[in-house]
Amino acid sequence: MWTLFKHIAFFTLILTPGILVGQNCTIKISGSVHDASTAEALVGAVVVIEELKMSAIVNGDGLFQFENMCPSEFHLNVSHIGCSQQRIFIQLTKDTVLNIRLHHHNELLSEVEVHGELNDNETQANTSLDKSKLMESTGKNLTQSIEEIAGVSALNNGGGISKPVIQGMWGNRVSIINNGIAQTGQQWGIDHAPEIDPFTADHISVIKGAGALAYGGVSLGGVVLVETAPIKQEPHIHGLLNYGFQSNGLGNTFNAQAEQWTKWGAWRVVGTLKLIGDRMSPNYYLTNTGNREANLALTYQKDFTSRLKTSFYYSTFNTQIGILRGSHISNSTDLESAIGRSEPFFTKDFFGYVIEAPQQKVQHHLLKAEANYLIDDEQFISMKYGGQLDTRNEYDVRRSGRSDMPALSIAQISHFVEGVHSYSPSGIGFNLKSGIQYAYVDNTNDNANTDRMPLIPDYRSHKTSAFLIAKKELENLFLELGGRLDYRDLEVLAISQTVPREIQRHYHQFTNYNFSAGALYNINPWLNLKMDLGYVQRQPEVNELYSSGLHQGLASVEYGNPNLVAENSFKTVIEADLELNNLFFVQALVYYQNITDYIFLEPTGEYEVNISGSFPIFEYNQTDAQLIGTDLLVSYLFSSHFKATVLGSLLKGDDLTRNLPLIFMPANNASLKLTYLLDDGIKWSNKTIALIGKYVAKQ
Repeated sequence: MWTLFKHIAFFTLILTPGILVGQNCTIKISGSVHDASTAEALVGAVVVIEELKMSAIVNGDGLFQFENMCPSEFHLNVSHIGCSQQRIFIQLTKDTVLNIRLHHHNELLSEVEVHGELNDNETQANTSLDKSKLMESTGKNLTQSIEEIAGVSALNNGGGISKPVIQGMWGNRVSIINNGIAQTGQQWGIDHAPEIDPFTADHISVIKGAGALAYGGVSLGGVVLVETAPIKQEPHIHGLLNYGFQSNGLGNTFNAQAEQWTKWGAWRVVGTLKLIGDRMSPNYYLTNTGNREANLALTYQKDFTSRLKTSFYYSTFNTQIGILRGSHISNSTDLESAIGRSEPFFTKDFFGYVIEAPQQKVQHHLLKAEANYLIDDEQFISMKYGGQLDTRNEYDVRRSGRSDMPALSIAQISHFVEGVHSYSPSGIGFNLKSGIQYAYVDNTNDNANTDRMPLIPDYRSHKTSAFLIAKKELENLFLELGGRLDYRDLEVLAISQTVPREIQRHYHQFTNYNFSAGALYNINPWLNLKMDLGYVQRQPEVNELYSSGLHQGLASVEYGNPNLVAENSFKTVIEADLELNNLFFVQALVYYQNITDYIFLEPTGEYEVNISGSFPIFEYNQTDAQLIGTDLLVSYLFSSHFKATVLGSLLKGDDLTRNLPLIFMPANNASLKLTYLLDDGIKWSNKTIALIGKYVAKQ
């Protein structure tokens, strides 16, 4: 053994100098770092080679350089105060030049990147949250994550339930596009939160204009884009671990992510677990308001050629949500007493993670396949399929030990197919985008296992759509014009309210016409103006037409109105963006929206007593409505370490027919965020300490 060791040592000493001499350690890494929006040099940005613990500072011309490098694999970490950090992998074999662009002050991004298309919807009023901002929201649901955007509010109905409200619009009027597919499910109720894990997103964008014509769904109020970024060409496995804790409810959120680029394709896995117990008011526990989640998302990408790229995505979202026990009352006398009580009925004096009836159990599955083919330098086509399965079970407090039997059980299957063609003739600054879409929805109640009349009847829907969007770029002016046509065939199978029960079939054919026009004018490098005009039609949904019975999650009785007609909305949005020296930013937006035949759920002031208890009655009705509001964002970087951000939203919604304020409108609000940014180091970066305060006006 000793002899073998001596031979190994001898050959090692002989060969090592030759290896060192033969290795070329004269390679240079150089490059520039600029602002992605303004193209200005980001002076003082730090570029770190992680493996060598070497760093370089970007000079006044935006340049950096590393010399005498040996061939190897390296990870570069690029950071700058107020920017989204960027991590780059390089296989170093020769002199390499990098042109790096960082997003500075990402809360003001006007660009929306969808599947590699930059500056889509340029004339739309929109704001994005990138991955680093989403990480700050660990433990929050989708709505709570985007609530930091001016003009976006949350409609809360319990600790684990909240829906996004964009400039007063929510529910059926707001489309949520999950990884390129319009989210389908039971999104019509206040108590039905979007079945989306925000950890699966790399950025979330909110389009506040009325003309998001390229997306499926109805955008009467706006569009929420939940997008994942392409997997980076990184041969090593990289991942993230996130943990969040919240004191109210003693909530725990754990998330793990991993991804890798290989020769046979690129993959990504994202998993999330969440456990939150009973929330607490200042004086007592909110009994049975905990929630649990278990989510998983898988992505696979394969580039067959430089022209043909494919991707496959699957996600499953699973949640159990407790409904406040004191919201379900047995009789009208106790209901009137409960409304005036300082503390709800059935309130326990201790904390717990146990979830009992009333509760909700929801599962959502999404499968997406997409292929993009670059025909030539001027045009490409995209084909997309999305399939979704959404199951919802709601449990009531029932007699004779039947609380484990769902009071509402709905399964919804949907299919979506899309073909898009984009044409951009070289040299003239023009783009023409057209597409056709088909969406099928089958919604079925499991009446046999509920022993109760369904709130929403069974229905099948076929919708065919076509859109055309033209964009023209001039010297300082960008113009956009688009139109969309939707034809929907709806078949509803309702159960009669009279005895003997029988199936009643209702048929509807709806045709919607949507139009949009927008302009973006760059007055100078630091100021631009946007204007968007949109006309949108929205036909009544099944719940608005044929709801009948107890809405368990809201502890109310709802009745639809089969005589409802289409809503017609005209909306104007004007936005001004001001940016001075990467220090001071202002984004101001005003909007006016007029909606004829606005559909809303109106309280009747009466109560209904059934076998489950006593509940207030609501009916769907229509009126003419008007919404006027403004959103404001102001950000100022006092120094390289200290930043202040102010958000504000004002909204006035009026029922013009009754001369009353509209119900379910978000209150005026404002918030202040003070952020202290610590210096980046070799091992730690993007370290911040933030203090946030929010004011909500009385409604």
